Amino acid sequence: MFVVHLVKVLAVALAGYLVIALLQALFLELLLAGQVEPGASWGILTAGVVGTMISGLVGGSLIAMVGRERPTVYIGLVLIVLALDTIYVLTNAPRQHLAFNLAGALTLMGATVFGGWVAARRTRS
Repeated sequence: MFVVHLVKVLAVALAGYLVIALLQALFLELLLAGQVEPGASWGILTAGVVGTMISGLVGGSLIAMVGRERPTVYIGLVLIVLALDTIYVLTNAPRQHLAFNLAGALTLMGATVFGGWVAARRTRS
C-alpha cells in the first residue's frame, strides 16, 4: 500500500512539473520565439512574465486539485523539481543572465505555490 501511495505522489509531482514545463515552453519558445532575455523590449519582458505567471498558476492549481488530500505535499515536491531545474539552468546559462534567470524561476515558483493555495482553498470549501 505504501509503495502504491508513493508512486502516486511521485507521479502527480512529475506530471505537475511537466504541465508547468510544457506551458513555459509554449509561452516562451513558441509564442515569444525565445526572445525573452535581458535587454529585450518591455513588451516582450511583460509577455514573458505573464506567461510565467500563467504557467505557475495553472500548474499549481492542477497539482492541488489532483492531489487534493495533501496539496501542500504535492506542491512541495514540484517545488523541489523546479529548484533542481533552476540549478541546472543557472549553472548552464551565461553568468550575466544569473539574476534574470533566478528572478524568472522565483516568479514561476511563487505563482505555482499561489495557484496551488487558491485551488486547495476552493476544494476544501
